Amino acid sequence: MIRIGPQKPRKTTPLGRAIRTARLKLGLTQKQLAEAAGLWSTKLCAIETGAIRFPTEETLRKLEKALRLPEGELLKIRETYLRRVMEGKA
Repeated sequence: MIRIGPQKPRKTTPLGRAIRTARLKLGLTQKQLAEAAGLWSTKLCAIETGAIRFPTEETLRKLEKALRLPEGELLKIRETYLRRVMEGKA
């Protein structure tokens, strides 16, 4: 038998925090942003909470457009975080 207990809380990522901050600045819910970006709201939630730490470039481009962010801004945050993880600093 497999016991399922409370899950350890995930640590959010710099990317997840940046997306959430930009979303809230525009006054959007996760559902509204997900619809604007053409994503499932569950996927957006997973990115914001850190369950998905490294979303695809395509996903990031969609989010940048919906959030009216400069092209490449979210990719830069993802790549910086990836580098820190690989170096053992995150």
